[in-house]
This record gives sequence, C-alpha cells and structure tokens, in this order.
Amino acid sequence: MKKAGLILFTVALVTFLLTASASALTLGVGTRLLMVDGIGDTTTTVTLTSLNTTSGYGLGYYLNYGSSFNDLGTNTVSTTLGLTGGDIVDFALYYDADNTGSYTPGDTLYTLSGDAGDSTYSVIMDFSGATLALQAQQPTTAELTSLGIDTYWQDVNINWSVASGYTLSASTESASYDGIAPVPEPGTLMLLGSGLIGAAFYARRRKV
Repeated sequence: MKKAGLILFTVALVTFLLTASASALTLGVGTRLLMVDGIGDTTTTVTLTSLNTTSGYGLGYYLNYGSSFNDLGTNTVSTTLGLTGGDIVDFALYYDADNTGSYTPGDTLYTLSGDAGDSTYSVIMDFSGATLALQAQQPTTAELTSLGIDTYWQDVNINWSVASGYTLSASTESASYDGIAPVPEPGTLMLLGSGLIGAAFYARRRKV
C-alpha cells in the first residue's frame, strides 16, 4: 500500500512540475489564457495591441467557455478589456471572407484552443514579466496551484501562423500585479486526472 502511495505521489509531483514549468515556455494550440488578479483589486485591465496585422483578418475572443463570440473587428490597433479575476479568455483570429469588417458565421476562426475548421494552422504564445502566484487575489493561490500554476505573467505575445504571422500583444497593469497564465482546457485536465487514477490502480493491482 505504501509503495502504491509513493508511486502515485511521484507521478503527481512530476506532472505538477512539468505543468508549472510550462508557464515559462512558448506554448502552442490547445491552451487558453487565465486572467489573474494581483493584490488589492478584483478587475484586470488588459491592453491589446496588434503588432503585426494582415488585411482581411480580424480579432475577437470567447469568454469563460461561452458560445458568444466577442468581435473586436478587423481594424484593431489598440484596445483594452476589463476582465474579472479568473476569467478565461480564448482569443481568436478570423478571416473576414465576405469583407464586412466584422465576424460572420461563414468566417474561419483560429482560436487559441484550436477548435477551428482549419487544423493546419498553429499559435505560439511567448510570456514575459514573471510574477509569483502568491500575489494573486482572484483566483486564489490554492486555486492556481490546483491547475499547476506557480507563476503568471504581465505580458504575452500571441502569434498566429496564418495571415503571414499575425501577432497580438496582451499586457496587464504591472503596478497592480495583474497577470496572465496559460491554463489547460477541461479535456486536458480530465485526461490528466484519468492518468493519475490509472497509475494508482495499476500500482495497487501489482501489490495484490
């Protein structure tokens, strides 16, 4: 029984360390962003700046796994979003096929979570300005730890491989310790949990 517990603990620890260290890496499709508050406030102001744009493409986002698309248009140079601590934002680039200047159902979406109709594209996210999760107010440090997050970031550059490398910069207020952290999709977390349970079951069965 002790051996099974040790194996489970080891698997959980290694998984946690790998997930936590992933915050500092360049990440690809399949990861959303978690907006994290700092000390003393419950809102997060995120400044979005298009660093590299291509004609015919627009920006938008889904909020907290919702189905409503928030369109920022095809001419976004710089804008701000007011978000609540813990909001999960799935940024998206879309191709304005009918040239309306805004998103319509026929347009192709390229989301961070990777659920676009075109599976050949990729997204790279580069994080900078590390801030300890101990300074987070909402979500709490414990909630971040449960996701394997020990660090969050003041800035991230998001680069879509489509549109000749469309790049969006998302920055939070450094003075209030607000930040952004990558968070796995629910399916990823479920898969991780299943793996841990399976490892424990296997170890217990070998013991018997």
